[in-house]
Amino acid sequence: MRARYAAYEGKPGVRICVSDDAVGMTLEPHLVAANDLATLMSALGRAFPDKDAVTKWMLDNKTEAALAIHTSTTPINFPRYIQDAIQ
Repeated sequence: MRARYAAYEGKPGVRICVSDDAVGMTLEPHLVAANDLATLMSALGRAFPDKDAVTKWMLDNKTEAALAIHTSTTPINFPRYIQDAIQ
């Protein structure tokens, strides 16, 4: 994935923060991978049988998932590449 942004490496004011994990191409699978099932269910306010079901629901309901996480008091872990970007 990093190779996709190679032309920007080393440019002033640019820092490339991407995942090297093959978890998925969007944020949702990375959030699921970074958290346990109980945390995700608490943050989303929904019950799921497993992480695959959480991922599917989050991908199908991106806005609702984002709003639930944003308004939740349950702390969640963010993927490393997101943590790197906000440091």
